[in-house]
Amino acid sequence: YLSSLLEDGMSAPLLVQITEELRKRLPRILGRHPLHTGWAFKFDNALNSSAAAPGKQMGVGVHADSAAVNLNFWPIAADTQDRGGLTLYKVGAPATMEFSEFNDPKHLKHISDTAPKEEIEY
Repeated sequence: YLSSLLEDGMSAPLLVQITEELRKRLPRILGRHPLHTGWAFKFDNALNSSAAAPGKQMGVGVHADSAAVNLNFWPIAADTQDRGGLTLYKVGAPATMEFSEFNDPKHLKHISDTAPKEEIEY
């Protein structure tokens, strides 16, 4: 897959416009929280389903985001046959745990195996 991050140069007037419009429309949620981090991914799930695809990972793997507010967008065609979305694990980090420890693959595996979750389709 391809990825781009704000700190690596992913910036455009449209991104600023979206940020400002969301802040106006969701003032109680976004009002005091500036945009600190942003990234975009592009996946080729057709390639991923082929025999030649190493690892066969569909999308971004299980991870934790450090954010007061987290927004996810999937710009896809309305008639897509592609399947996907977001698995939201309904668990937070303990107050005594460092973020790096919470985002450790071993801890994330435990969460994905045991935590209640919600599947959010795009």
